[in-house]
Amino acid sequence: MKKFFYRVCRGDTLLSVCNRLNAPVFAVIKNNNITREIKEGDLIYIESFENVHKVLPFEDLPALARRLRVSEGEILLKNGNPPYFYYGLTVYL
Repeated sequence: MKKFFYRVCRGDTLLSVCNRLNAPVFAVIKNNNITREIKEGDLIYIESFENVHKVLPFEDLPALARRLRVSEGEILLKNGNPPYFYYGLTVYL
């Protein structure tokens, strides 16, 4: 995991920054106490994961844990305990 600060540029959204830097949105919101839209010039703390996985069609939590050889609890902990997993969701390890 890489930890660093990122200066928000013109046109950045929280989602675009997190996707580009492989950082979970929920963690960025929590670590920075974000309660509004980010704007140009804001400095945000990022914890970026190097191991990411896009959920495949019909892949649920148990199947995902088996495929990635990690526990279900570890997946939930690092991904903000999502209520369900869906195709295309980025999962951080």
